Amino acid sequence: MKTRSKLIILKRIVSDDVVLSKEDMLSALKQNDIQVSMRTLERYIKELNTGFFIEYASEKGGYIKHALIENDEVELFMHLLNVELMSQTVVEGLQKKLISKNTIVLSTKNNFKGIAYVQPILEAIEKNKTLKFLYHTQFVDAKKRHVIPQFLKEYRNRWYLIGLDLNKGEAVRTFGLDRIANLALGEKLNFKRDIDNRLLFEDMLGVDTRSINGNYKTPITIKFKAFDTLPNYFKTLPFHKSQQIEEDTNDYTLFSIKLFPNYEFKQHIYLYSPNIQIIEPQWLAEQIQNDLERTIARYK
Repeated sequence: MKTRSKLIILKRIVSDDVVLSKEDMLSALKQNDIQVSMRTLERYIKELNTGFFIEYASEKGGYIKHALIENDEVELFMHLLNVELMSQTVVEGLQKKLISKNTIVLSTKNNFKGIAYVQPILEAIEKNKTLKFLYHTQFVDAKKRHVIPQFLKEYRNRWYLIGLDLNKGEAVRTFGLDRIANLALGEKLNFKRDIDNRLLFEDMLGVDTRSINGNYKTPITIKFKAFDTLPNYFKTLPFHKSQQIEEDTNDYTLFSIKLFPNYEFKQHIYLYSPNIQIIEPQWLAEQIQNDLERTIARYK
């Protein structure tokens, strides 16, 4: 009830952009079949205020979004509250026999391996310390890593550590938590090294920071044609936020996007084959063509 109450209050104040008095909050909770006392509500308000999510505006006679917090921070907090609420609902339902194991179907098994490292990683970031660990990959034996942790990122039900690899000249690297072993906090740094996680990932797909072409390590403009029903799909669900329509015909639609050409981008291109064709740049069109020709050769 506590988590759901916070979500309702935050949604009304932040998402709906309204001013709420305590009475308004009680009314909003009641509309969602939640009955709490004024003392309990005040405890919720204190927790949200302490976290700099909401603040009291005397001139407006109610609570508003805190001036010190950005929208993406609130959205992250609300997302985590939603995850917590969903988990609580499922666990309590199973424990009380209110739902059966067949009621909820997961598309894949959630990968919780390495989740125990979240707390020490956050501690290292907070205390400005390095991390030392063994890292296993699919192709080579485990290697020692010495990393300056920057932030954690969740992607497709897996958690990743984004950090500056001291073994690679402080290059930005991505480490899957499920492949980390023997993690330990290292030395404290004299000054803090930060990278902007929003800028790092807003111009790429997924978490892979490796370029498919060593000559292009920054976002590039890519043009592609979409055929059949794919144009309508991309019009409603863009390939990337930078997507623009360059040409729209009865046979195809020409789109342009600007992003970092990593391996996950190529995987997305293959996902939409055969109804997608790279037009520019030429080197990328040739690379995709060569990959597809090798694939076809395996079926001959």
